[in-house]
Amino acid sequence: MRGMMRTSAAGRTAMAAPVGGARRTAAVRARHRVAVTLAAGALVLVGCSSDGDADAEAAADGSQEALEEGADEAVDAEPDAADADDADDADASDDEEPVEVEEAEPRLALPDVDPITLTTPGRGGGAWPVLAWEQVEGAAEYQVTVYEQDGDAFWSWTTEETDVRLGGLDEEPDPGSAIGPQLQEPMTWDVVARDGDGTVVAVSGERPIEP
Repeated sequence: MRGMMRTSAAGRTAMAAPVGGARRTAAVRARHRVAVTLAAGALVLVGCSSDGDADAEAAADGSQEALEEGADEAVDAEPDAADADDADDADASDDEEPVEVEEAEPRLALPDVDPITLTTPGRGGGAWPVLAWEQVEGAAEYQVTVYEQDGDAFWSWTTEETDVRLGGLDEEPDPGSAIGPQLQEPMTWDVVARDGDGTVVAVSGERPIEP
């Protein structure tokens, strides 16, 4: 009986070993599942963080594009403002009345002759201005004379027309041309009208002119 009991006790002892090993195996598996769960959670957090960074970068890029578009619109609007200022200046120039030119008394003071009205502006005609005046009844020709500042005659021309370009030229020369005579400084000019017999029938005052 004792031998059998010992055998039974040994058997129980031998059978107890597998039970303890099973428990340890279950514990290892549980720790493995916890580790896997933690790792999955970490991946989820990393993914969320990456998505957040991507969203933030996208938002930053969108803000930068909006700022650049706003700057471009502001630059595009500047020429419009400049054009508006130019238009205002042009309107102001159009509203300005031409400056009246005061004429001196006629050099040829004759009684009972008509006055001649000169129509060329006092400035802005360039180096070869067109000298013009109104027609005089009974006049067959007109003598145009340009005077230097000291009173000496600078240029003279006789024509049947009521205008002539300085130098008697048909067309204005190109800028920088050496063709003369040229108006390079303030001068004066006048017109004397004569009939077919050469008698003076009208005279103008002496009018200032400059380029």
